[in-house]
Amino acid sequence: SGNPAAVATGDDGQVLTSAGAGAAPAFEAASGGDYVKLESGTVSPSSSTVVIGEGYFTSTYENYFVYLTNFVPSTNGAVRIRFNSGGSALTGSEYQSMIIQGTTATGGTDALEDQNDFGATSIRFAGDPAIGGDTTMGFCAQIWLPAMAQTSPAINPMFYASGRSGGIDAVSMRNFTTTGTYDATGAISGITIFPNSGTLDAGEWVVYGLKS
Repeated sequence: SGNPAAVATGDDGQVLTSAGAGAAPAFEAASGGDYVKLESGTVSPSSSTVVIGEGYFTSTYENYFVYLTNFVPSTNGAVRIRFNSGGSALTGSEYQSMIIQGTTATGGTDALEDQNDFGATSIRFAGDPAIGGDTTMGFCAQIWLPAMAQTSPAINPMFYASGRSGGIDAVSMRNFTTTGTYDATGAISGITIFPNSGTLDAGEWVVYGLKS
């Protein structure tokens, strides 16, 4: 006790950790913590759909967070989302959702609207992101997906999102908040994002998992 001891050097990225009382410390891989980056990606030009998080939704994490940056549609129109199961999008008429969005436009014209969808085949989560015909601004959003892989007790998958479309140089700017669910139970393997019409031509996403 009290005598110095030699410790082997570790590898790049490792940290020095305790091995317990009476034992020399050792270099080990750093813990990922409770909030872990799982996936990131870039939208390919002229994409009719974008699949996000596929294969990363497991029982390891209780909550998932998806961040979308500057998703640019080719035309103005709603952008929608579907849950995936086993690698395929769920297309049944089981989606229920509500979107609330406020718009401010040049000239001081403001508007607030809401829309409910029941028995739909997808969730409308970003309404008219290319408002004013500006397809260069795109939209940004943060999405919370709780308990995607939970099967016991069985729960319906849920979706919460907020974001904005347009910007300072666009004719209008719109903020939106969306909630939704799929009226069936079962583990969700990922999500699919797609526009009402046209394609998605640019954008980036990141997926994080939060342990319980």
